[in-house]
Amino acid sequence: MRNLDPSHEQRRKVAHSVVNDLVKRIEVAMDELVINIPPPRQQSGAPEEVEVPRVIEVAEDLEGDWVALRSGIIAARILYPKGAEQVSLRKWIDLIKHFGNELQQATHEALEDKLLDYYQDLKHHGLSDARVHEVTDCGRPATCPLLCWFMLKLLQGFLLFACALPGVVCWFPLWLLCRFTEHIFVRKGRIVCDGAVTRRGSNFDLIASAELSLGFMYFVAVCATAGVLMIRWIPSLTGVTGWIGIAASCIAGLLVACLLFPGLIVMSMRLCECGMVAARAARELKCLLCIKERDMQELEATRSELHGLLLPMVTDSVNVLLRSETRLDLAPRWSVWKRRKSDWHESFLTEDLTWSGLVGESGARGSGLVMPLLQHGS
Repeated sequence: MRNLDPSHEQRRKVAHSVVNDLVKRIEVAMDELVINIPPPRQQSGAPEEVEVPRVIEVAEDLEGDWVALRSGIIAARILYPKGAEQVSLRKWIDLIKHFGNELQQATHEALEDKLLDYYQDLKHHGLSDARVHEVTDCGRPATCPLLCWFMLKLLQGFLLFACALPGVVCWFPLWLLCRFTEHIFVRKGRIVCDGAVTRRGSNFDLIASAELSLGFMYFVAVCATAGVLMIRWIPSLTGVTGWIGIAASCIAGLLVACLLFPGLIVMSMRLCECGMVAARAARELKCLLCIKERDMQELEATRSELHGLLLPMVTDSVNVLLRSETRLDLAPRWSVWKRRKSDWHESFLTEDLTWSGLVGESGARGSGLVMPLLQHGS
């Protein structure tokens, strides 16, 4: 490519073809790594046969359809309530994308509205879809066992958070820095006026990239500082001088910087994540204790109805996907150094994608925010 002669037409065509093929492969690989549901496009055909629901805005074109993503998550959880134990992360993402793309169609508008209403009811009562499915199958537990489980989960959360405190001192400044950076991006990316949220065109996907960069630089600096301090303190602590002391201090510094200190930070984060899981479970059990029997029966009936309406979307391609085996399916389900599958299965905290106003509280078409941070009627 560097020595390519522009006048050589055949070599130029070959080089152009190779570059195009490489770019297409990169695009396919990147698409497999993200949960991205693009906004619906205007299809070819007669104008009376094609319904264009809205004008695609720049921010929506860059970031995709957040409402369809939320609907896809809810639909996948209703049809596969035990997805965290049954499918890999790769398959779970594909299921979300499949149902999100299906629910974008105009023929499923009423079904998507019912899904979003069900989501609002779950959020209002503080329950998850998995809890409603469990009650539907096994019945609602008695008050005394629920109260005992609530107290046990609450105590478990306190103990895990207490064990994580020594490492929290190390990564808490990074958490504050990421929150501050996130606040800056949010302020630059939207305007809130009289309850209406309008996008300024800033791409919210930049937040994850910025936080990853900050995290990498922070942990490199912190681990390097810990190693240097250990190298300086070892001779004074042990009293060993000369080349033996230098070698011992260098080995100890590398051990602390590359193994012990990063291990402490990762273990502290895992303990905090497990503590948060226990706290969420305690909160959900409390909500299950407080919910009225009539409201619980309405949630069960709505879920059963939605399950029947969503079943036709389980096509042959979905069944082939679930039967296929990948390297992720053969990987360990859980380890100390990996997040549990239930963590990503329960991401967005009870199907909540209203973070920073990306999706309106109503979530339904034709009322309030019909798309992420886009004014109605824009």
